This record gives sequence, C-alpha cells and structure tokens, in this order.
Amino acid sequence: MKNSIRTILYSVIFFLSLFLIIRLLIADHYFKSGKISLDNNNLDNALNFFESSSRLNPFTYESYLKAGKILNIREDYTRAKIINQKALETSPNNQYAYNNLGVSYKGLGEFNEAIKCFERALILDPFFKEALLNLGGLYLETGNFDASEGIYEKLLSIGESFYIVYKNLGDINSIQGDYEKAEKFYSVAYGKNQEDPHLLINYGRLFYILGNPGSAKQLLIKSIQINLKFVQARYLLAEIFEKEKSFIKAIDQYKIIGTIDGDKLSTRLKIMELERRLWNQR
Repeated sequence: MKNSIRTILYSVIFFLSLFLIIRLLIADHYFKSGKISLDNNNLDNALNFFESSSRLNPFTYESYLKAGKILNIREDYTRAKIINQKALETSPNNQYAYNNLGVSYKGLGEFNEAIKCFERALILDPFFKEALLNLGGLYLETGNFDASEGIYEKLLSIGESFYIVYKNLGDINSIQGDYEKAEKFYSVAYGKNQEDPHLLINYGRLFYILGNPGSAKQLLIKSIQINLKFVQARYLLAEIFEKEKSFIKAIDQYKIIGTIDGDKLSTRLKIMELERRLWNQR
C-alpha cells in the first residue's frame, strides 16, 4: 500500500515538474519570438509574444520590461504603468524598470512620480543615459531649468553628444537670457540635425533677438518647408516681415495662418491693419 502511494506521489511530482518545464520552455520560446519581432519593428506581434511569455512565467522581469517599453512607445500609459510595476515586483532594484515606469508616469501627467522613478534609476546607475535624458527633459518641461541644465551638463561631461542635449541647452539658455551661450549650443545642435522644425524656430527666434533677421528668416522658412502647418514659425516670420515693412509678405503669412489655425477674429483684424498700413505706404 505504501509503495503504491509513493509511486502515485512520484508520478504526480514527475508530471507537475514536466508541466512546469514545458510551460517555461514555451514562455522562453514566446520571449525569443518577441525579441525577433521587436528587432523587425513589429511592435504588435512583439507585445503579444512578451505578454504571453509573462503569463506563462510571471516570475521573470524581462518580458514585463519589454512589454512595458512597447506600451510606452504606443502611448498606452495606463497599461504600461501596470506592466512596469510588475517588472519592479519581480526585479525590485532594476534601473530599466524604474526608467520605464517613469516614462509611464510622465505620459499620465504624474510628473512628481515620474521624477522619483528617474531619480531612483540614477541612484542604481548614475550614468544611465536614457534616465538622464528623460529626467533632464522632464525638468525642462516643468520649468526647473537649473536642474535640467545640470543633467545635460553631466551628459556632456561623460562624453555624450546627443543632439537633444545641445538643442535643450540652447532652449534653457535662451529662456534665461544668456543668448551668447544659447547660440553656441544651437549651432552645435543645428550641425547635428537640420530637420527639426522646433530647433529651427527657436534658433531663428534667437537670431531675431540678436538683430539678425536675415538668418532668422532663413531658418523659419526652412522650418515651414519641413512642416507647412507650423503656425508658430509663420507668426514669427510675419512679425519680421511687418517690422521690415514688407506688408504684402506679412499679409500672405497671416492668410495662410487663417487657413491652418481657423478664421480667427484676431487674424482678420491683423490682416486689416496690415492692409491699411500698406495703403498708407503707397
């Protein structure tokens, strides 16, 4: 009788172990398939594979990390937050999980929680570039310019020369009125990327402030060529044309603004004012 019970017990243990091994092997297969899909930029398939892997093996953080990052990319921040929290539950001191969760919090507008996550990631790895970039950008977005500048200066000090670092340092110094320093950072950023309309308008605005409307117009026109509906650039370009008394060109910009931004009363009144000044000029 005892031998029969022992045999049954061993059989149960054997089949449970076999079931667990098969389950883990399938989970690993899904994870590897997810990585292949991710390498091929097939985010939908990758997400499905990583979620399937985490369901079969809920004790590994890697599938949660990958799924959480994809959900952040897709801006599904509510689901991403849940998945990234699970990653931290399985790997409590993981800087990548903290960084991913910070991105989720930022997307949900919970900036204080996002800052805490990025700062925690940097305690675990002080030179974690992605967390440094995220924290620097969030400090800039929330108006903490000194802290943002400190983060970007740290990135430069460790030899990182990302375009966005120079562009944002240009923005910070321009906002704070250090135009000479801003121009130096914008110049480097422009050398790295001449296709970002936001850099072009900010750099153009700086040239306008520094009394160089010719260079300002060149950059603003280029930003508009990249993005025809870039209203902010058209407003500034119209302002420069008006100051130069090129009223016809200014009117043309405001007419285009009206078609893009809606036929606002303020735009129509501005056009009427410029038409009156054009008439008086004649």
